[in-house]
Amino acid sequence: MGAQTRPVLHHPPVDYEQLQPAYDVLIRQVAAGDLPAAVLAVADRDGPVRVGAIAPGRERITPLSHFMIASMTKPIMATGVMRLVEAGRLDLDVPVQRYLPEFAPLPATRGEPGGEAITARDVLRHTAGLVEDWQRMSRERPDAARTYRLLAREPLEYAPGTRHHYTSNSWFVLGELIRRLDGRPYPVFLREEVLVPLGMTDTGFGRPASDRARVHAFGPNALVSPLFLAAFMRLQHPAGGLWSTAADIVRFGRAMLLGGALDGVRVLTQASIAEMTREQTTGLPDVEEPGRTAHYGLGWNIPGARPGKPGSAAAFEHGASTGGRLWVDPTYDLVIVLLANRWLSETRYSYAVIDAVYEALGLPRSIGTATIEPHSVQDPS
Repeated sequence: MGAQTRPVLHHPPVDYEQLQPAYDVLIRQVAAGDLPAAVLAVADRDGPVRVGAIAPGRERITPLSHFMIASMTKPIMATGVMRLVEAGRLDLDVPVQRYLPEFAPLPATRGEPGGEAITARDVLRHTAGLVEDWQRMSRERPDAARTYRLLAREPLEYAPGTRHHYTSNSWFVLGELIRRLDGRPYPVFLREEVLVPLGMTDTGFGRPASDRARVHAFGPNALVSPLFLAAFMRLQHPAGGLWSTAADIVRFGRAMLLGGALDGVRVLTQASIAEMTREQTTGLPDVEEPGRTAHYGLGWNIPGARPGKPGSAAAFEHGASTGGRLWVDPTYDLVIVLLANRWLSETRYSYAVIDAVYEALGLPRSIGTATIEPHSVQDPS
């Protein structure tokens, strides 16, 4: 296994070695090939407590390596959208069509509402009903502008606001709203309004060209072709196209933990953070999980509302199809960042690491529908 880098300890009550059982879980996952490589960072409001890179053999990976963070892009993009809301340029509950007159998806069924009923809130919480066609995306590889035009006129999957179906391409509508209301393309807007203010200098769309040695692409079991990856990077996907480092995502997580500000720079108000991280899909059926209701905020998953997930009721998080996860728990002053590099990785691996962090720190964790006290740190089994 690759060596782990020992950072400065910022939080004396949490001992560096206390987190070892959580890193052991990740080490076993990499050794088994579940994840080709990964970086795990645990932090609190003051900064990182421990950051470690795990890789087999001579694989070149360090805590500074860049990873494609995939859908962990969503809370960052949602932060940008909420900046428009705070500036008074966007109302989450006004139909998108008021801002984008050409946006007119057809109803799913005659007599039902169509695109005229879709709001930005619907897009942020995945209740818009916009259809996601990844086969077409892979076959035709449209750019961002054409992807938006397709969404603006095609039939919906269901009536807006009646169900939850997690989709990524629908977020091109948010990208167009940013461009139309602000004048800057969303990649520029995000960089200038969110990334630079928070000191996230290693985060952006596409692999950084300045330091190839720090870029960590997908492992041998990635199941993604270089051609598809190149096309995806050119697309600058607003819901999944960012590349970043553990240090940068920790900074973003700490800003959210601290109510929207970091190092004296505020990107959102505490009220906006509260709105984004409360459940926005209460009672709505989940299309992908029949018989279950959704638990999503605005650009964030809400694990505390769902049995079987660790953390407090105040926790919010987001995963990535590359195996990573960003986890923020204000109750326990905790930020966890896992970056990995296996496309379409199973979520159970990242949740196992999150759960192990809670247990290692002696914090309550949820198993099934019950909350149990953790084992001692000496007995991580």
